Amino acid sequence: MTTGRERKRDPHHCADCGADFDVEYFDDRRAGQREAAPPVLTDVHCPRCGKARSVSLPAGSERTLVVGLDEGEADEGGGG
Repeated sequence: MTTGRERKRDPHHCADCGADFDVEYFDDRRAGQREAAPPVLTDVHCPRCGKARSVSLPAGSERTLVVGLDEGEADEGGGG
């Protein structure tokens, strides 16, 4: 039986504008590859203000990177 790929999610906080956002990616490394492939630094941008910051990700996962506001942040804006 094959299982679907699941994105890993790392929460972050922008020091400039205060937004909480998630960095999501697929980590397709298998056991034994984790030690052989060191993490890589890649720049991500805050989805609210655009400020860049470096994050460490598993090698190869930077190609599957998605950045988005935390769902609690996205719902902000009023209502009741």
